[in-house]
Amino acid sequence: MTGPRRVGRAVWRAALGAGLALVVAALVPVGGAEVPGLEELDERTLAGLAPADGQPTRAGAERDLGWMDPHGLLEDYAVIDEAGLRWRLDRDAPWSLAPWQGPTAPVRPPLDGLRLLVDPGHYGGAWAEVEQRHRDLGHGEPVREGDLTWATARLLEEELAPRGVSIALSRGPPPAESFSGAAPGFRRESELGQALAERSGDGALAFVHRRSLFGRWLVDRQREALRAGDPFAMFARFDLRRRARRAESFAAEVTLSIHYNTLGPRGQRGLLAFVHGGLLPGELATRSQRYWAIRRLLEGSLAESAALAGELLAAASEELGVPLL
Repeated sequence: MTGPRRVGRAVWRAALGAGLALVVAALVPVGGAEVPGLEELDERTLAGLAPADGQPTRAGAERDLGWMDPHGLLEDYAVIDEAGLRWRLDRDAPWSLAPWQGPTAPVRPPLDGLRLLVDPGHYGGAWAEVEQRHRDLGHGEPVREGDLTWATARLLEEELAPRGVSIALSRGPPPAESFSGAAPGFRRESELGQALAERSGDGALAFVHRRSLFGRWLVDRQREALRAGDPFAMFARFDLRRRARRAESFAAEVTLSIHYNTLGPRGQRGLLAFVHGGLLPGELATRSQRYWAIRRLLEGSLAESAALAGELLAAASEELGVPLL
């Protein structure tokens, strides 16, 4: 082998080795704190997760877990055995146990005294276009979903309040002024942090993602992309949680969120109801997301929610003459 060729190969091997070393160094976790990512819930709330009074039976928990988690995403965080429902928020955390309770007869509370939180979906008004819930059908006034949901919520209030139902609404009337990006309690940087935490995922690869040099670079890029994105999207994330807190502080026995969809094919009409369940990959990335999933299992109310949703659909379909989808 000639001298130049030998030198060339040696240089190539050295460069290749250095390149591989740089790649490995970029991927290997390094010391120090993880990339900043904010949890929705504080540590006190996360640590306070405990079985509710309505803790289900084993049969109920098996039904709810199959309904909520068809893809097996909770298998490291919720386990059913002879003693009860075992749960944890982190893979390396010790298990907590919620013992099985005996079966109880369902209680149908009377309408008088029922606490109902009505959530008029979206916003309408001057915000309808920025939230992309403003549609011109070619005749008459444009359709604003938030206006329709607000009108429906007020009709419910007028109908049910005289019958003894205690009603609260999750928001006020449709905004009269354009979206400014400001609202009480809304901090955009905090929302950016939570969005990054949810994107980082969970597991070994996520650990590398969050703590490696490459992961930190990637998170910085994601942060800048989010910061340059639509500010309304960050506000909508914040406001969804604000509405949920409103329901919890009101101690609602039933929460009803109303939506209208004018984005489907013309002439298609129908009714749909959604209840919690069907977790998808990426929806358990943070401890807060796992908290809400496990809390639903501990409450044991999924079957009751589904039954109520079915009764509401049937009644609405009969009253309005609109088919179920």
